[in-house]
Amino acid sequence: MSHHWKDARPWRRTGREIVCEQCGRIFYVAAWRLRQLPLVRFCSLACMGLNARKEPLPIFNTWTRRSVYLLGLLAADGNIRDGGGISLTSKDADELIFAAECFGPRASIHGVKVDVWSVVTVERLIKVGITPRKSFTLKWPRLPRRCWLDFLLGFLDGDCWVDKAGRIGFATASDDF
Repeated sequence: MSHHWKDARPWRRTGREIVCEQCGRIFYVAAWRLRQLPLVRFCSLACMGLNARKEPLPIFNTWTRRSVYLLGLLAADGNIRDGGGISLTSKDADELIFAAECFGPRASIHGVKVDVWSVVTVERLIKVGITPRKSFTLKWPRLPRRCWLDFLLGFLDGDCWVDKAGRIGFATASDDF
């Protein structure tokens, strides 16, 4: 006789039924799973991924030196997509690690690129002046005056060089920057 039952045995169910925050479906979470992950909110990885795209990244909530420096790096070597994707490409491993730490646990490093998804954060970056396909449209971002130096340092770390005479140069295809 098999020990596998087709239907769940209600006298053995010690977990909880939870409503998925994304799709509204009711799903069961076993007690042992609740002990491991007490904040289960989604029925599947797909729902969790869709919700993660909506949550803002806390790094851009207030303008700190770290957030403005990261904004400068994104203006130089970053890419944002309309669907909520934010990526930073760099050969400098320290820049990638810095960006991943700023973005938080949702960021993933793939070789020379850091990726993270957040529709709300992309909308915030667009309001500031970092737009999708920014190569020819980049303008100086709308930031408080106290943040300009940190933004410039981040931008220069991304797209800067120093020649033999000690002059600093940077590259951009935008006429307005």
